[in-house]
Amino acid sequence: MTTKVLITEFYTSANHGDEAILLGMAKAIKSQNRDAQIKVSCAYPETTERMTGIKSIQPLISVFGRKELWKVPLFLFGLFCTPNAKWFLKRFPVIKDYLESDVIVCSGGGFLNDNYHPAILARLIALYAAKKLGKRVIIYSASVGPFNRKFYRVLARYVFNKLDLLTIRDIPSQEVLKNINVSSPIKLVADSAFSLWEKDDAGKTSEKNISKLISNNNKKKITISVRNWTHFENGSQENYENAISGLVNKLNTLEEEYEVYFVSSCTGTDGYKQDDRKTAKKIYEKIENKKNVYLINEDLKAFELMQLYKKVDLNIGTRMHTNIFSIISETPIIAIRYEDKTIGLMQQFNLTKYLVDIEDVDSEKLFNLVQSAMENNQEIKNQIVKQLPKQNAESLIPAKLLLHTDNEMMKSKVV
Repeated sequence: MTTKVLITEFYTSANHGDEAILLGMAKAIKSQNRDAQIKVSCAYPETTERMTGIKSIQPLISVFGRKELWKVPLFLFGLFCTPNAKWFLKRFPVIKDYLESDVIVCSGGGFLNDNYHPAILARLIALYAAKKLGKRVIIYSASVGPFNRKFYRVLARYVFNKLDLLTIRDIPSQEVLKNINVSSPIKLVADSAFSLWEKDDAGKTSEKNISKLISNNNKKKITISVRNWTHFENGSQENYENAISGLVNKLNTLEEEYEVYFVSSCTGTDGYKQDDRKTAKKIYEKIENKKNVYLINEDLKAFELMQLYKKVDLNIGTRMHTNIFSIISETPIIAIRYEDKTIGLMQQFNLTKYLVDIEDVDSEKLFNLVQSAMENNQEIKNQIVKQLPKQNAESLIPAKLLLHTDNEMMKSKVV
């Protein structure tokens, strides 16, 4: 039987971590029902459809556009204040894709928190609207929280308690849901990008010649992913950037030569506002000896990044999915945590020893971690290889649950 799945609250495949999330979701859903029809609503639908081949539409609230903003209060009135919300909402053409779907799936990722306000308001409203339309609604392998503002804590609890199932990808999210008293069924799973892992290969053949980007010599090779972060509590962007440049300067003093490559998974494609290459260039300019330091400016897709990470000895990742790409490629990692989702990832692979917080990172901490990771490189690789099949299996669980409503895990609270 054909199941129509609408994936909502996706952002853009121009962020190649998000691209991997969507591709992993689609692969997992198709593995359970190859005839499933998948559509995604996202902020950059043309980019997402071009990169993934998945039919893409505008998000529910933003679809009104500036000329139709007057319709938003009317829409919200019908959603929250009318006795027959479904009848009222059906009057809006933007609801068509929701009405035609069998199940509404809130995309995996890390956007369900109030760091991203007021966008979180639109996401919660869209989920609530889907339930008002009588649809089955689940959250698919997401990180949830933090909710630092009382308004969002209350609204999140109210909406989440209306949903059929929440599958979450880390223990910190589990704690958030417990603390705000969510009573809907909850299941701890793995990030949906792990659905892309295959036992005998880290991904498809690359479209670009990755071998030209990484030198073919005997030097130890380290990749670094960085980002601009605007939610510091005690630290600062300057301190973080100085820690990275200071690390590279220290590596350049060692007798054994290292090659360092700055690799970005967000490159400002098609107007996407995040371009990590800008931060990488700022750090690069602070490095004293640039002899063995390289900026990779190519816009590499998810599978291409996986192929690249197979060619290096260690990845130091700020963007969480650069770490996941490295793990899928069986390459050891040091993770720089900017949100709690990274803690959950490192816990799953028993690698919290190689986790550092962006708030108080410094070059000495990173240097010591690099030395430890290189000394114990094979041991870390073995831990990764041991855990990968488990994470892959757990990443498939949400697809099984959304397509099999009679499953016992859908009927009972599982946390």
